[in-house]
Amino acid sequence: MSITGQITVGRAVYGFDKLPIGPVEGVSDDGIEIGGRQISGAAIDRVTADAVHLEIAGGALLARHDEQTERAGALP
Repeated sequence: MSITGQITVGRAVYGFDKLPIGPVEGVSDDGIEIGGRQISGAAIDRVTADAVHLEIAGGALLARHDEQTERAGALP
């Protein structure tokens, strides 16, 4: 059984920095979906009875990207 087989929709997800990322919105054989983002199963460190713990910093996943300002030539 893959690690994603232990995960249910709605379970809390935390980064390795212990920041809460949000609930699992979807589960597939390849990983999980959180906040509209697909997270690879390889990024999952462990699954406990009440949470999924990632090997990715929660702060990095929560960083907001704005396509309007990130396009070439759009920097202030």
